Amino acid sequence: MKILLTGVNGQLGNTLKTKFSKFYKKVVLYCPDKKTLDLKNLRQCKNYVESIKPDFLINCAAFTNVEEAEDRCSDAITINAEAPGTFAQILNKNGGHLIHISTDYVFDGKKKLPYKTYDKKNPLCVYGKSKSEGENLIKKNFNNISQYTIIRASWLISPYGKNFVKKIINLLCASNDDKPLKIISDQFGCTTSVYTLSEVICRVINFRNEEHFVPNILHWSDRGMVNWYEIAVNIKELLNELGYKKNLKEIKNISSEEYLCKAKRPKFSLLDIKNTEKLFNIKSNLWKDELKIIVRQIYDNINSDNYCK
Repeated sequence: MKILLTGVNGQLGNTLKTKFSKFYKKVVLYCPDKKTLDLKNLRQCKNYVESIKPDFLINCAAFTNVEEAEDRCSDAITINAEAPGTFAQILNKNGGHLIHISTDYVFDGKKKLPYKTYDKKNPLCVYGKSKSEGENLIKKNFNNISQYTIIRASWLISPYGKNFVKKIINLLCASNDDKPLKIISDQFGCTTSVYTLSEVICRVINFRNEEHFVPNILHWSDRGMVNWYEIAVNIKELLNELGYKKNLKEIKNISSEEYLCKAKRPKFSLLDIKNTEKLFNIKSNLWKDELKIIVRQIYDNINSDNYCK
């Protein structure tokens, strides 16, 4: 089985690369870097996929900087929409299955209950619009709906790359000033651990190989509802429990309106994951439990005196 993995140096791509290498002996894994497969170069995307002819293409690559996307709209559209659409075109012609990672930001946050896969999309920012258009192009470019699976995930966290958890740890431990951290408390959703998301992706591959039914759109996240402020407070508590010796900064909760930013985010973007749990007979873990695992890994893998600057 040939698997092409994009975004291999990102949070999820890094996790999947390790998982496949350790546990899937019969997998031929292709992990191109950005020079080999640049999602801004659609011709290169087309030629590379045609040369590999993968059984599965797992697209973890994305333009994920929500603020920067507002200024680099063209790049965000190319990477998040046109490149996945190109992947779909080639797989539609040559065969193979696309697993594409999307986001809760395709919704506007006006709903009061967890979003279901069939709820109407209405993204508020360039990032969300580009990811929504990526979904649309995938659907448009496949003739056979059994050839793709879109997995929407929210607030991805891991010990790797750039993410909210690592950023908060660095800011909490920074000694260059005594100003409190100002964290938004009126945006509600839930984190998604790369570990459980990678397991869902493996379940999709196994189900598809065994010709079991898998819906074209799945939702996945950790369990529970939380806001960014609560996550930051929990990270601080975990660092104290782990024995971090220096004083950690104070955390102050603020509203979205007080936090000056270019991109508008949904106030509520909790995903309904019940159908995914039922389909794969798995249970999502509480966000606090997954966060604890990740904070501990970050803490254990670094020299805290040098890391927290």
